[in-house]
Amino acid sequence: MNKTRKIITFYLFIIAFSLIVESCCTNENRIIGKGLISAWDLATQLQIEDNIVTGPFSLRSNYEVEVVTGQLQNASFINTAYGTTCDEVMLNQLQSDQIEIRSDKDFVFMNNTVPANTNFIALDSLEYHADALLGLAFSEIAFTENFINNVEFENENYTFTVKIPTTDGLTLENSITLFMDLD
Repeated sequence: MNKTRKIITFYLFIIAFSLIVESCCTNENRIIGKGLISAWDLATQLQIEDNIVTGPFSLRSNYEVEVVTGQLQNASFINTAYGTTCDEVMLNQLQSDQIEIRSDKDFVFMNNTVPANTNFIALDSLEYHADALLGLAFSEIAFTENFINNVEFENENYTFTVKIPTTDGLTLENSITLFMDLD
C-alpha cells in the first residue's frame, strides 16, 4: 500500500509540475510579411468577391505572422493546456500612425483633385486602424458613406496601395485593383 501511495504521489507531482510549467509560458510572434488584402462592403460586412465597388467599402490587410517561440517547442507531459494558458507577445507592432494609402489615378474629393500616387489617408471621412494581437496582425481603411458622398471616381479600375511599417523596420505593402462603380 505504501508503494502505491508513492507511485500515485509521484504521478500527481509530475502532473502538477507540468501544469505549473505550462501555465507560465509565452508565445512570441513576429509580423514577417505583407499577407493578403481584400475589399469588404461596409453595409453587408461581406467580402467584395468581384472587386466591383458600388458603395461604402473597406480595404482589409491581414499580415503574415510567425511564431518565434512558443509552447509547442517545449516538452511537456500535459499538452491539453495549450489553448488557454500562454500569453501572446508580439515582438514587433504595426505603426498605425504611419499608414499610407495611394491610388494609381487621380480622383476628386470635395471638389479638390487628389493626384495619383499621393498619400490620402488624412482625407475627411476616411477611417483607419491597425493592430497586432493574439498572433494576428491586420489593418483596415474604411471609405465611409460620408467619404463616398464627397468623392468622384471615374467608372474604371483603380489600384489602391496600402503601406504600413512595423516597429522593427519592416515595410508591408499590399495593392488591390477595384472597379469603381459609384454612380
